[in-house]
Amino acid sequence: MNVMGRTTSDLFPNPSLVIPAGSAFEGVAEKIGSSWDIAWREVSIQGKQVLLSARNTEPAVGPLEGRVLVVNVR
Repeated sequence: MNVMGRTTSDLFPNPSLVIPAGSAFEGVAEKIGSSWDIAWREVSIQGKQVLLSARNTEPAVGPLEGRVLVVNVR
């Protein structure tokens, strides 16, 4: 399923990049066994779409909606 999220604070993935709080992430989630496997593919930084590679694995206890997740960007 398609998933969307927003950053809750400024992110600093490297010394030359800032992803401001409120930036929108888009990705795809797949339920595998008792976990959600989430592949984040894109972030919108001040209206500009930027491709990225990031993943999450979250317990499949209840819906993903409203959860606070840590995104590990590669």
